[in-house]
Amino acid sequence: MPRKTRQVKRGFNMPNKGYKQTKEHRRKIKEHHSHYWKNKKFSEIHKKQLREVAKRKGIRPPRMEREKNPKWKGGKWQRKSGHWLILIPTHPFAGKKGYVRRSRLVAEKCLGRYLTQKEVIHHINGNSSDDRLKNLYLFSTQSRHNQYEKSKNKTPLKSNLINKKRAGKVHQRILGKI
Repeated sequence: MPRKTRQVKRGFNMPNKGYKQTKEHRRKIKEHHSHYWKNKKFSEIHKKQLREVAKRKGIRPPRMEREKNPKWKGGKWQRKSGHWLILIPTHPFAGKKGYVRRSRLVAEKCLGRYLTQKEVIHHINGNSSDDRLKNLYLFSTQSRHNQYEKSKNKTPLKSNLINKKRAGKVHQRILGKI
């Protein structure tokens, strides 16, 4: 079956139809366009129209990442679940974007070692954003944590990370460094 070609309307000039542009030529075009639009001043009405056209065509403005973004909060953000995430790209268990849960960092500072991937931090009072040491309990595996969560008569947990005398001072010192 022959391949269909696009019909060109009369009077419409398509100078590059059927020709591939070289990388150098595409770079020159891009450079020319960037200089052309660089110093242009648009009215608010025109900007609104441009945004509407871009929205219809599915064009997005370039993403400003991390420090370049005006909404940057220093690498700290809170998930909808309540967990705070801290940007530490060098951490061995950081996610794809370099963030680690604050509760894990607090436990690691207290223990003086990295937690293994199997170890799970449980928030005793159920509040995921409350990362005080006396609210954190370390389970050795996810299955142990699941057993505790599913048990009908839950025994109240006490933090296994610290002793009570040092709880406040250690927590303040740890959160001050994160």
